[in-house]
Amino acid sequence: MAGGWLDFIGAALSARRRRLYVAARMPAVAARKPSALLKSCAGLGITSLVCRYAQAYEIEIDTRAGHIAVAVLKTGAFQPEVMEVLAAALGDRRPLFVNVGANIGTTLLNAHRRGFARLVGIEPVARNFALLEGNMARNGIDARLHRMALGRAAGTLEINLDPRNAGGHSFHALPGAQGTERVAVGRLDALDLAEPFVLWMDTEGFEAEVLAGAGPELLARHCAAICVELSPLHSGPGPALEVLDLIAGLFPRLTDGAGAAVDVPALRARIAAGAVGQIDLVGLRVPAGPGPAAGDGAGKGAGKNARPGVLTAP
Repeated sequence: MAGGWLDFIGAALSARRRRLYVAARMPAVAARKPSALLKSCAGLGITSLVCRYAQAYEIEIDTRAGHIAVAVLKTGAFQPEVMEVLAAALGDRRPLFVNVGANIGTTLLNAHRRGFARLVGIEPVARNFALLEGNMARNGIDARLHRMALGRAAGTLEINLDPRNAGGHSFHALPGAQGTERVAVGRLDALDLAEPFVLWMDTEGFEAEVLAGAGPELLARHCAAICVELSPLHSGPGPALEVLDLIAGLFPRLTDGAGAAVDVPALRARIAAGAVGQIDLVGLRVPAGPGPAAGDGAGKGAGKNARPGVLTAP
């Protein structure tokens, strides 16, 4: 025990020993007490860690990334089960995969794991984008990455920064926000998506604005499937209902993130009553595929039994 405390004190005094200390102990601690590990990293001035992801990749996570970092450390992945629902129902992996609000790249890695080979990532916040770029490069993934947000009109906007959750930055009012960052904004229909694509959105209440930038025909003609984290918690009921109605009108098959069919009138009533904070919605035009396609099965079990091991702790 005394040796452990001496190691900890030495780690606190030396940047090099901080990295070695965390790297040596993370595999044993991460899965059991990820929040405690992240808190210790904050105290030691360690802002990021590199660990295994989905038993197939390496990923650098922000130690201030909140529930994303906790999930990666504890289970080895972040929301792979939602990707399973979409990929299994869609069947076809040929469409372009477009991730709006790509954060540090967990969704793009999940998509790649499930066989999507052509990836586009949109992320406006500088810190997240730097990690996103690095995570694609470290895994040899050639993704088209854009440092910007998407919205109704091109220009710039101030995004509120969440100090406790790097996946929680929002253009809407954010209790406890610490500062803002001015970011570029483009339109979805300016991305040259004149081919089938899958649209995955995690934009903390900006969903209606993103879809307004798609133009009147883009989604109807080319969007094969959509996954949206709908966030009336941030946007309020009105914009969330607009998004729900648009998705339900375009995609006859609508499920939640667990694959259960959505009762649209009932969900509308709950959103209008303020009873829904956030919900994942998956919309598809086509029935489930007849069998496994390229990449099927590659991600089975990811996030359940994976145990990340630190490769480096910069």
